[in-house]
Amino acid sequence: MSKKNIAAAAALAVALIALPNAAHASSFGGGNVTVGDTTNGADWQIYDDGSIDHSYVYTNGDTFDRVVCGTYGGLLVDGNSFSVNGSGTDIVTDSNNDQVMTGTGTFNTTSSSLDAVVEYRLYAEGDLLRTSYVLTNNTSSAITFTPSVYEDPTDNNSDSATSTSGDNLADTNDTWYTTFDSTTPSAVYSKFWGVKPTALNGFEFNSNESSEEVDFATVTIQPGASYDWIFFHSYKSYSLTGDAAAIDAAASAAGAAAVAEFADNGSALPSSGRIIRGLDLTMESNWHPAVAPTPAPTLASTGSDFTGIVALGGAFLVGGAVALMRRRKTNA
Repeated sequence: MSKKNIAAAAALAVALIALPNAAHASSFGGGNVTVGDTTNGADWQIYDDGSIDHSYVYTNGDTFDRVVCGTYGGLLVDGNSFSVNGSGTDIVTDSNNDQVMTGTGTFNTTSSSLDAVVEYRLYAEGDLLRTSYVLTNNTSSAITFTPSVYEDPTDNNSDSATSTSGDNLADTNDTWYTTFDSTTPSAVYSKFWGVKPTALNGFEFNSNESSEEVDFATVTIQPGASYDWIFFHSYKSYSLTGDAAAIDAAASAAGAAAVAEFADNGSALPSSGRIIRGLDLTMESNWHPAVAPTPAPTLASTGSDFTGIVALGGAFLVGGAVALMRRRKTNA
């Protein structure tokens, strides 16, 4: 093999190792993101500032309308929404067939600003959307802010909708709520906050109340540190067979199934499964405190570690290739 071919093979090996798992990258500036089709699938209206609009679920040809009205659901920092840098976010389909949209930008606070990376993960099943905001303090001083969100579950009339505390009133006792209108029928919409609000007037799921701002406890990010704020939106369909009571019961069961994917009655992340896919669980978030990473083991008896062994092995490989080339040159 010539020197040129050896170099080309080495470059190809490095390129193959560097290839990402994701595919189908394209620009995403907000809009409809679809899983499946209008027979069996879902259509999510997602904006690049972190909010969602009217979304739909389709099952066996039945259309389950949205139950949350208006453009709400995105994180606010001191009352300010996420400001996207450039033309928008990128969208890829990863190895799990999840559609992942990411973008960079900033959040203005009352005293400064936070750099942010927002990720929207629309799971392959079409029923769940996760919005993750990694907030980084790149200033020289600590930044304290109040996180909040607008909720607008006005398009519903169900006494069976529920919340963490088991009633049909979302208030400061709750970390999530589930709501629907089985007479439409609407999809069962569930929103998971991860923490209890500190300020919320409360809204009932059978009264068509107007939108409410939900405030959470202040967060402080030290210089150079990051914090991950995570919301989950769930839209689920249900059986439309039987009388009104049967349909209502099916909708309630769909909401319970959404909650069951989480731990601690919907108030904690599970230890495995799709919910935590792609999250950095060592980073502090509204779902859990920061976790120190486990130090890599070392080989105390030799003073060597895996990196050194790989480097040494690489040196041997290069030396062997050079020796082989010299031998072939000598024999030529």
